[in-house]
Amino acid sequence: MRVRPAVDAVPEHEEPAVCAVPLRGEPQGEGQCCKGRPEQRGQAAGKVSRKPVSAPRKQYGPYPRRSFDKTCQRCGVSFTTTHREQVFCSRKCAKRAEHPDEVTRFMANVPLLPADQCWPWMGRLTSWGYGAFKRQGGKETRAHRWMLEHTRGEPLGKLFACHRCDNPPCVNPAHLFAGTNADNAGDMKAKGRARSARGADHPHTILTAEQVAIIRANPIGRHIHAKNFGVAKATIDAVVWRRSWRHVP
Repeated sequence: MRVRPAVDAVPEHEEPAVCAVPLRGEPQGEGQCCKGRPEQRGQAAGKVSRKPVSAPRKQYGPYPRRSFDKTCQRCGVSFTTTHREQVFCSRKCAKRAEHPDEVTRFMANVPLLPADQCWPWMGRLTSWGYGAFKRQGGKETRAHRWMLEHTRGEPLGKLFACHRCDNPPCVNPAHLFAGTNADNAGDMKAKGRARSARGADHPHTILTAEQVAIIRANPIGRHIHAKNFGVAKATIDAVVWRRSWRHVP
């Protein structure tokens, strides 16, 4: 079996040829060949390398990022960050810093008047005449209740914010006091503002005291009384069983 000789093999009776391409930066001489370096291979056959030869890239080590200890300009909490210009601890504080706080927004709707006078709320009013104020979280409350809680330094809970001046839009803390529903009703009765309309004084009544006396004198035939007086049978039953018009004998 014949073995094929290697391409680069040189017979013993022949001397190796000298490469025509010299090494870079070195004079041409015997024994110097471009095949000794990878970047100069193929130049002897007339090939040109397409890859540009550039200086080796400088390698930077994995240095740790610098951290800064700062204090939030809004809530005062200490935090650590890698950004030198950061002044807020979170996006929530940064967003709230764009808007004024509750106290600033509230006092913008309070007039500058003496302490012995009423301070009428200049913002939005409810259908009952009380001031309406929206808290930071978006929940709406009455303005005089917010003022009393802010003055006391604690939430009222189940207590009511009552007026001494009987002026619903007033937010003067000197005119407010905390009390239960019974305290509020007792204060209203003591000042003579209790509206206890009954009988013919009630704005929605249909019957009169004389008609009530006729119905109770002849309780039989309630459907006839209902048809004659233009009311429902349930109204006649309430009159007969004294669930209504109790003050009429």
